[in-house]
Amino acid sequence: MDADFEWKRGSDPPVMQETLGEFLDALANELEDAIDRLMEDVLQTVQRLVNVDTGQLRESYETEVREAMESAFGLVIEGIVESDVEYAPFQEFLETGKPHVAPAIEEHRDALEKQGTEAWNNAVKEVT
Repeated sequence: MDADFEWKRGSDPPVMQETLGEFLDALANELEDAIDRLMEDVLQTVQRLVNVDTGQLRESYETEVREAMESAFGLVIEGIVESDVEYAPFQEFLETGKPHVAPAIEEHRDALEKQGTEAWNNAVKEVT
């Protein structure tokens, strides 16, 4: 990840602590927005890759972006692809099925890294 910025705010500890808090808030917002946009692409890929018999499984998939937990570095944001169809795990994980969620996520790995870098840079620009 590359970041290019010039520090323009004070360097005393209270100002740095305040700025770091602002940065973490900005980064969380940027990442949540980026993951939300990306999850729509992942959903379309899941629906393209899934085996279709009746179409029930394909149509059942939904995505969600949520704040998972606090960590030492701030907020952890998750992007979730889920289905309430009973046989969904069998299609993804058993030999008789065809994995489609994991390959869809893997297909978008580079986009996730790019979005993460953009989110980081946008958050840095916002607080400097």
